[in-house]
Amino acid sequence: MNARLVKSVLAGVFAMALLAGGPVRADHGHEEVRRLQESGRILPLEDILKEAHWKRYRRLLEADLNRHQGRYYYELELLDERGVVWKKRYDATSGELVNHGRK
Repeated sequence: MNARLVKSVLAGVFAMALLAGGPVRADHGHEEVRRLQESGRILPLEDILKEAHWKRYRRLLEADLNRHQGRYYYELELLDERGVVWKKRYDATSGELVNHGRK
């Protein structure tokens, strides 16, 4: 994936989150995220959002990329159609849901 495409994808995801009314935090700079994606260490956030059953949720409130014990995780806070906030944690390498629940 070329650098322009990565920047485009990241900009689109962050814009989508901002338009949804929630903050987006990054523990890692966009250059590091790009490097991790290009090396295959992590999946793009958009892939994770597709797996998060986006249609069930009304709004992305927050998205973080974190590292814990040498592994990268995406942590999402999502608002469902009933107004309940859910926190989901995905392995950023495999896309596997590793933890979820109400906040």
